[in-house]
Amino acid sequence: MANVLWEQFHSRLYVHYKGGAITNRILTKAAFFDGFVTIIAGTLLYYVPPFEGRLWLVLLGLFIFAVGLEVFALITSRWQYKSSMPVLPILKVGLTPIVQLPLIGYIVFWLVETIL
Repeated sequence: MANVLWEQFHSRLYVHYKGGAITNRILTKAAFFDGFVTIIAGTLLYYVPPFEGRLWLVLLGLFIFAVGLEVFALITSRWQYKSSMPVLPILKVGLTPIVQLPLIGYIVFWLVETIL
């Protein structure tokens, strides 16, 4: 659910997706993809050495994955940022898309630890 909300709010910072409109269907698919990536990260965090128990390493991996995905998407023109998108100068990628995976991942992992 957090990914769906994030996608809805930060989609306003994009011009297009593959040259067309950014629809609810596209945003839902993106949210499910992000959720799937978070599940993979959680599997690494809880079950796979050397990641097991090393939250910082998993969050770093999510950050690196998000940067790579943004670079790929921008190079291949999958999407384009509006001028309102905050862009990190050195990496030249949008702030909201690269913060999403590690931040929501952290919240999900914290909730899992807190509830279980």
